[in-house]
Parts: sequence; structure tokens; C-alpha cells
Amino acid sequence: MELGSWTDHGSTGIQSSSSKDYNAIDANLFYDSGSYYMNFGSFWHDLYQAPMNSAATKAASASYNNMAFDPSGTHAVEAAYMYKHGSYYYLFYSAGKCCGYDTSRPASGAEYKIKVCRSTSATSGFVCALYPANINLV
Repeated sequence: MELGSWTDHGSTGIQSSSSKDYNAIDANLFYDSGSYYMNFGSFWHDLYQAPMNSAATKAASASYNNMAFDPSGTHAVEAAYMYKHGSYYYLFYSAGKCCGYDTSRPASGAEYKIKVCRSTSATSGFVCALYPANINLV
């Protein structure tokens, strides 16, 4: 990107509010076969996906897809990141008890961790599993 080439196109229209289930944080723009999707959220309630307009500047509708639901325990679920490899879409996200470690530690297994899901569709059908703690990411 060249210096001075950035253009602010304003809000995408995806916003947090107390009346919504999601918190619009940790956005990840994903392009697939001519379509843009904004994956985000949420800390409050799971991960969401919004279809975007063809310029990827605004949400194409006010209806967002809950793309990853993790019902186990009380925890944050946030920071979605998706990519495609071969015929599969991979969705990585963080889940667990994230805060307050200075005063108390979470129960064993409830710590913050990375999870990964896989699907043959960018918008649904994700099957999720705990990302192994002993994997070498280098």
C-alpha cells in the first residue's frame, strides 16, 4: 500500500449494541468465489458472519449468520479467522476464560485456547475441535 492511498469508506454497518447478541469486534474479511464475508465477534455470544457488498465496504444485509456456537461452559468466544485450503474452509477462533488471571485462575481445561473448525462451505456446516496444545505451529 502506498503512502496516502488509504480511503476511509465509513462504517460497514456492523455495530455492537446492548440489544444485539453479538459484540462487533475482531473482524476478519474473507473473499471467496466473488463474494466477501465479514467474520467477527464476539466475546458476548459466539461468532458471526455478515455478507458484504461487492466493494467489501458495507454489510449486504442486516441479517448475520451465527457461524460457530460453542455451548460448553461460560467463556469468551472471539477473534474469528478463516481461510480456505483445498476444498475445505478453516475457521480458527479463541475460546475460554480470558480475563482476571491476576486474581484467580480458571479451572483446568477452561483456560483461553485456540479452536479450529472445518467445513466445505464458507458460510455453514463447521465441525469444531480443540486445537492440540502440543502442536508445533512453526
